[in-house]
Amino acid sequence: MTDTGTALRIVGQLVPPGPARVRVEQPESTVEGDADALGRFAVSGVRSGPGRLTMTPIDGGVTLRSQWTVF
Repeated sequence: MTDTGTALRIVGQLVPPGPARVRVEQPESTVEGDADALGRFAVSGVRSGPGRLTMTPIDGGVTLRSQWTVF
């Protein structure tokens, strides 16, 4: 996670790897990004505060949600 001055940028990798839609859900907003075939993703525009990650495989697999945390 890096601070861009006005928002946060979250960079990560899904394990097991694979293409997926990655969302950062927060009480007042949601931002999205895509994970590539190696599971690597970056999501920009995240606000400081509570939120959780949601990952949905492109192939239509099971959606996973993290616990709520503070960014």
